[in-house]
Amino acid sequence: MSLTPYAGANRIRYEGLRMSALSAPLWRSPVCDASLHRPVGPFRDNVPIENAARPGWIDVRCGGESEGELLQQLHDAGVQLNDHARTLLWNMKAEAPLSQTVSIVIRTVQDLGLAEGGTMDQVFAAAATHGLLQCPLGIGPYLRLAMLDQSNASDSILSAGRAPTDAIHVASPPPSEDVEYPKGFYLRVVDDQPWLRGYRCDETYLWGPEQKWAFALPRVRTDDEAACGDSGWV
Repeated sequence: MSLTPYAGANRIRYEGLRMSALSAPLWRSPVCDASLHRPVGPFRDNVPIENAARPGWIDVRCGGESEGELLQQLHDAGVQLNDHARTLLWNMKAEAPLSQTVSIVIRTVQDLGLAEGGTMDQVFAAAATHGLLQCPLGIGPYLRLAMLDQSNASDSILSAGRAPTDAIHVASPPPSEDVEYPKGFYLRVVDDQPWLRGYRCDETYLWGPEQKWAFALPRVRTDDEAACGDSGWV
């Protein structure tokens, strides 16, 4: 399988717009190792804590803050946003800011069994066969705050009409069927600067086997929740 060209005259394949948005002194958090596959922790307050029931996974708390409070947290952490990320954050205003904890794992497309890459639908379907779920859209900003020690990208190109190198895309249901509307968030660090970025792509775009995605696990129920019939989020 050969990869689909990254750009076409009439259709969007993949696009991430650049914006130097938020500026603040860079704040770093020693919460994850550079590979992001093995959390080193426990931690609190929007940073990863190792899930003792699932070694290798991390728990990230999201929700519970207003849009202004979340933007302030991103600003204080020195996180930069592009236009697409701002659009997605605006979309999140309509969602109830309920607090929840989501167990997250990072996997490459190849880890999911797609050795030659695949479309987004194929990637999500392959993830489901491994028991991995799409994340709530709103987890993106909190995962960015939790993974400020993500390693630097191997290049400084912010927008090239393709999925960028060393990015972690957050698997989540697209908020709109409109191909012109951002599909979701991704995390990247460029020249020691953490970014929360949004991206656009169409259904034909092929993700390379090296591309990383963040997926969620079904929530493990406590005994009390099970007794109450709480099935967890799925």
